[in-house]
Amino acid sequence: MSCIGVRRTGSGGLLCAATLALTIAGAQAEPTNGTIIAGGGVGASIGSVANVGGGFDVTVQQNSAQMVVTWDDFNIDATDAVNFIQPSSSAIAVNRVIGGAVTPTMIDGALSANGHVWILDPAGVAFGAGAVVDVGGLLATTSDIDTATFMATDPATGTFTFTQAGTGAVTNAAGLEAQGLIALVAPMVTNSGSLTSDNGDVLLGGAKAFRLSFAEVDRTPAGGGAVYKELLVTDFIIDTGVDNAVAPAEAIPVMQTAAGSASGSNIIISAASAGGGAFLNIDGMVEATNVGTGSGSVMLLGGADLTGGVVAATGTETVRTTDLGVSATGALTVQAGAVSIAASAQDISVGSAAITAAVGDVSINDAVTATSGAIGITSTSGDVTLDAVTATTGAVSITANTGNIDVGATTAGTTITMSGQDIDLAGKVDATTTAMLTATAGNVSSTGALEIEGAAVTVSGPILAATDATVTATAADATLDAVTATAGVISINAATGNIDVGAATAGTSITLSAQDIDLAGKVDATTTAMLTATVGDVSSTGALEIEGSAVTVNGPTLGGTSATITATAADATLDAMTATTGAVSITANTGNIDVGATRAGTTITLSAQDIDLAGKVDATTTAMLTATVGNVSSTGALEIEGSAVTVSGPVLAATGATITATSGNATLDAVTATTGAIAINAATGDIDVGATMAGTSISISGKDIDLAGRLTAGTSASLTATVGDVSSAGKVEIDAGSISLVGRLTAATDVFLTALTGGISSSGSISATLGDIIANAANGPISVNDLEATGDIRLVGTSVNVAGTATAHGSAFLQALTGNVSVGGSVTATGGALVLDASSGSALLNRIGALSDVTLTVADLDLSGSISAGDQFILETDRSGQTIVLGGDGTTGDVTLRRTAGLIIDESELTKISAGRFDIDGGANDVLLLDARLTTSSLDTMMIGTDQSSRIIAAGTVTGLTSLQLGYQTASLDRRPELILISGQLGLDTSTGRLGTVRLESADDIVIGTERFLEIFETESLTLLGLASLPLSVAGGVDDHVFVATEQLQILAPGSVVQQNTGRGVEGAGLVFNVPSKGDGVLFPSEDGPEEVLIFGEVIRPDGTRVSAFNASLEDNILFGGSSTLAEPALIQNGQYYMNFCLIGDPVSCSADSLREIERNNRFINGDPSGLGGVIPVVFETGENDERDEEEDLGGVAASGNEALWDAGSR
Repeated sequence: MSCIGVRRTGSGGLLCAATLALTIAGAQAEPTNGTIIAGGGVGASIGSVANVGGGFDVTVQQNSAQMVVTWDDFNIDATDAVNFIQPSSSAIAVNRVIGGAVTPTMIDGALSANGHVWILDPAGVAFGAGAVVDVGGLLATTSDIDTATFMATDPATGTFTFTQAGTGAVTNAAGLEAQGLIALVAPMVTNSGSLTSDNGDVLLGGAKAFRLSFAEVDRTPAGGGAVYKELLVTDFIIDTGVDNAVAPAEAIPVMQTAAGSASGSNIIISAASAGGGAFLNIDGMVEATNVGTGSGSVMLLGGADLTGGVVAATGTETVRTTDLGVSATGALTVQAGAVSIAASAQDISVGSAAITAAVGDVSINDAVTATSGAIGITSTSGDVTLDAVTATTGAVSITANTGNIDVGATTAGTTITMSGQDIDLAGKVDATTTAMLTATAGNVSSTGALEIEGAAVTVSGPILAATDATVTATAADATLDAVTATAGVISINAATGNIDVGAATAGTSITLSAQDIDLAGKVDATTTAMLTATVGDVSSTGALEIEGSAVTVNGPTLGGTSATITATAADATLDAMTATTGAVSITANTGNIDVGATRAGTTITLSAQDIDLAGKVDATTTAMLTATVGNVSSTGALEIEGSAVTVSGPVLAATGATITATSGNATLDAVTATTGAIAINAATGDIDVGATMAGTSISISGKDIDLAGRLTAGTSASLTATVGDVSSAGKVEIDAGSISLVGRLTAATDVFLTALTGGISSSGSISATLGDIIANAANGPISVNDLEATGDIRLVGTSVNVAGTATAHGSAFLQALTGNVSVGGSVTATGGALVLDASSGSALLNRIGALSDVTLTVADLDLSGSISAGDQFILETDRSGQTIVLGGDGTTGDVTLRRTAGLIIDESELTKISAGRFDIDGGANDVLLLDARLTTSSLDTMMIGTDQSSRIIAAGTVTGLTSLQLGYQTASLDRRPELILISGQLGLDTSTGRLGTVRLESADDIVIGTERFLEIFETESLTLLGLASLPLSVAGGVDDHVFVATEQLQILAPGSVVQQNTGRGVEGAGLVFNVPSKGDGVLFPSEDGPEEVLIFGEVIRPDGTRVSAFNASLEDNILFGGSSTLAEPALIQNGQYYMNFCLIGDPVSCSADSLREIERNNRFINGDPSGLGGVIPVVFETGENDERDEEEDLGGVAASGNEALWDAGSR
């Protein structure tokens, strides 16, 4: 038989024992009494030899895959060496210590093996600081394993079950090295040395009973060589944890000191407690290297097995470190009731990390970096406190289900997920994809600046930053609850996504930028608030509120209910704004407002120093805009609508301005539309508006309109007051192309209406309470209804139509520049004159009147009512070359006109004229006076004049006048015609029918007779007495026809004064007049004429006696009697002044011879009815010169306006 057990004797010889047992007696410290009880294979042996160091070298030969050796002790002194020679690197040699010692196995020397060496001692195993261990694999434990079970278990596929054997500890202070596994498992494990596995796992386990499983993988030796099979731990299951009920408080199942280190393919550190309170306390260095398949992981398992099965426990299984460096190319797995990793000199660097605390806190004060995978950190019922966390290519997940999270800078190659009752951030959260943070009870906060970034960012729970808060979603949405930056800025960006955020409050500025922004709370910045929605809008499903010293919103703003924007110290700059069911309020008390289209379900209130509108303001109820310093303006069209609209401050639109109050009032200051129109409407309300100016039209319509300034429109102005009036507390001034007024217009002072290109129309009344009404339409018609002014009324248009009653308590002036003046009602100037000018058209009048003069300048007159002038009625025309027809039936009768008829005022119209004096200025027109049966109660005096190219023809019967003057002069106007023809009848020869005064004043001739008589006169073929002798059969006419019957007759002409005699024989007939009183006369001779006078008729003396025939010529004062009561001597006339065939005032000229001569001439002419074929010699003064006697000059003709000359030349 072979010798497989060796024992060193005193002489140093070898003793082969048949029992295969090696007994080491005495003071020797090497393993003693080693017995191979199972396996080993043929040739297996245990031998011991002394070495030069004074110790022993023990060699264990193993020739089978698995072997069990029992030892009384397995101590290895510092001078000893134990070497296992095994068939393969995966061979396992179990070394069970059964000596019963209470002290642990002490290994201070060398232990080497090419395979696995497992040391099982219930009293514990202690590796001294000087121990040198270099094995294929190492397991040191206080647990035991059944021999048969062990031998029957395939290491590559089976599970090794270890039962409770003792309560000792496994400690290491040495540098343990293994090609493969290094495992230290006991109720208490302490590593203060180094554990180095080149290709295998390092396992530190705190357990009494456990299970261990392996997988076989290919490995290459660290120094190179052929590939071999290595066992890697696939599961470490704790069946019986540490019983802290009998252990000291704070017993540490697994501890690695700061001097310790663990380096291997994978690092597994696990402990479980049956009584609670057990934990891992790992310091120093933990490093898992990537050496091939299944490598690179670190697992710290407090109360859990390798596959994640949590050991039932009532206490808190805890992982705790105070100075631990972790380095792993694979996963770091920490599972415990609680995890505490204090700060160390080296941060944690792993491939990935999964850290779980089942019942306590997770505290990691080193930075955790996962270079190739994810990081997951969870505390089921405690807090999570972390330094920086980085997952270079993977995700970060941090969860504190019922606790808080404190974490430093967190970076992930993919997502970052944090969930806790409260999250405190000490650094940036930076996710390549999604960042999701959930604070279930508290907030997401930072004692300094808070920064969160991800392709998408979701934060559930309030964000609270002591200084700044920056949230960036680089490729998708940012979804946040309330955000507060106590002393700094808020910046939220989602360039290609949307922002959903609750209340945002910043100590300085707030900046939000995204495609779309949804606000669930107030945005409140101490300084600037800037929100930018690049595609969608800035919205809220409820009330939207933004406040800052300055507020800028790019993109539409949409409030589900209301929208409130407040700029406390500067400007509010906004795009379109909508409050769907509520109010819009924008305030910038010390700044300006720039806003786009604004719409509200209720009210809109804008208040700032200056308001710029880039779109319509549309309020369902009230719209109130206040510009305290500047104006309410728009660079384009300006539109404001509301049930009621109030604008304080000027309104300025670059183009048009439209203001609509749908059911209430519109109250405005000045309104300007520079190049466009103004439309102000309040269909059921009133309008108060200041000065209004439009580049084109102005349209104002309301129940009542109050104007506080001037209206100026480039085209039309239309004002409609449907119930009340258009009024002003001062003057009303409207300048426009055209003006249309509907309803009453009332001004406290004046009304000024000016239409530059069109007309003026008013369907209601216009009243100037303490002023004038002035309307001018140079290029259009004026059509008005009722007018009343305490001052003057002045209407000037292409045509003027007054449909109602116009009363000027001063003067009135109506002028139609090209058309007619129409008065359908009445025009009255109760305090002055009335002037109507329709020189190019007609005056179509009902009633007009004036306190003083009424002046009409017309081309035609149609009078259906009356004309009343307190003083004069003056009729003028600017037409020329026509005949003005006065009286008659509206035709020219049987009078032959040399000029066509123009203005016609028939008799019925004349009877409707009431005036102290009626002046007709015919200008360069002839005047035809036909029948005019008038009454002195309505018309006292009539004066008719023309220029000296025209004629006045009185061809009708005129009665009822106190005075009739045909032709006249004033100091500035000469209206004496070239010819006056009296062919009709001026007055009736009755006591009541005679006219008061008839004055005939011509610039040349006066002819009294028929038109035929005028024709004969104008042939100049007869002398005076020849004309006097013309029978009626030649000249026409009727016997005894009276041409003029008047109380006083005045005839002034520098040429001829000739009359047809309608008397019989030598009786003279045709004129009837009273003897002129002293200082009066009928004729007023002077050196300027008349050249000749031939009149016939009767003179009535003051006693009523009528003087006819020759005696009539001898009555006093016929020739300007002056102060004399005697008949005027013939010395002052030139021998050509005849009345009734006698020289006026010369009885000698009426001798019997003269009368016979006249009789002969009458017979001669009667015998030759033509009478005009030859010369008819009629001579009254035989042998005397027919030329005018050279007598004293009268000094000029006494015309009207120079009445003092009527007495000149009297003797």
